[in-house]
Amino acid sequence: PVIDSALSNGTKVHLCVTMFDTTAHNTFFANLTAQKNLITNLINAIQARNAKGINLDFEGVKSKHKTALTNFVIRLSDSLHTRVPGSELSIALPAVDWGNTWNVSALNSYVDLFIFMGYDYYYGGSTIAGPTDPLYNFQTSFNYTLSKTITYYLHAGVSPSKLLMGVPY
Repeated sequence: PVIDSALSNGTKVHLCVTMFDTTAHNTFFANLTAQKNLITNLINAIQARNAKGINLDFEGVKSKHKTALTNFVIRLSDSLHTRVPGSELSIALPAVDWGNTWNVSALNSYVDLFIFMGYDYYYGGSTIAGPTDPLYNFQTSFNYTLSKTITYYLHAGVSPSKLLMGVPY
């Protein structure tokens, strides 16, 4: 009913697909058939419900999967945009790409929106207290902030019009 209500009120619906498990990443990126099956199933699902896009939220992907991740996103984008004209592909990016896993310059022409998670710079397990989403660094040696993340992704090759920031509410 939520999807039906959103569509009847002119809201774009995107299917979010997540994968946060290292073991799952290892299995998935080693299996081209599984990747193709996922792409087919995702597109079939959004077509069945008249959705307008897919949001890919793969977190904690290790750098050893960088090429496979990039190739998967490109195949997903090509298939999505071919089978669902006018559709959108968005990806969730980490606030800090610790492993240099996301090749955003290679993906820029395939991804419609890059949404970085502008939170958890500090969290309950942090060794010092600080804001979850600092705009700038003022008094600590921890040098990761929203401003730095924006600059990083723009310099890495994301088009400014495609960069979005998710913030805590």
